[in-house]
Amino acid sequence: MEVQAARPLFKTIGLVFGLFCLLMSYASSVRLYEHVLGTLSMPQHGINVVLDIAGNVLLLAMSCFGVIAVLLIGRRGLDGVIGNWPYVLPAVLVAVFCTTMAATLGARRMTWVLPAASLFGLVGLWAGWSVLRQHGLPITARVSDVSLIRRQNETSQ
Repeated sequence: MEVQAARPLFKTIGLVFGLFCLLMSYASSVRLYEHVLGTLSMPQHGINVVLDIAGNVLLLAMSCFGVIAVLLIGRRGLDGVIGNWPYVLPAVLVAVFCTTMAATLGARRMTWVLPAASLFGLVGLWAGWSVLRQHGLPITARVSDVSLIRRQNETSQ
């Protein structure tokens, strides 16, 4: 697929993803409001209430992050947005985002969203770190550094 032919497809995918994130941010803010209002009117104590509220806060944060990511990538392109980020950060963010959305859409309660997102975030961190180790780079390497090393390895082989 040529680059010119792929642009409308990528723009459509970005628009649909942005609308999905807007919808999830609305739903998560309503759920968070209901949890906080329910906790204030009927005080309950325990780890379940804390995990419910923390899961809803994480869902709201990830939804807002998705909207911001769509806007920034649409404006500056993917390389312009994540070029100076640490290499492991995109993998961690994608793992946490996908886990949060999947856990939210499949769960009746939000108590296990935060632990699941933390676990998969650690898996994303491990995956990024193992790629950096294969190239002999420290964990603080940037995305642009890794792409430069990969290009150098491709030309030398």
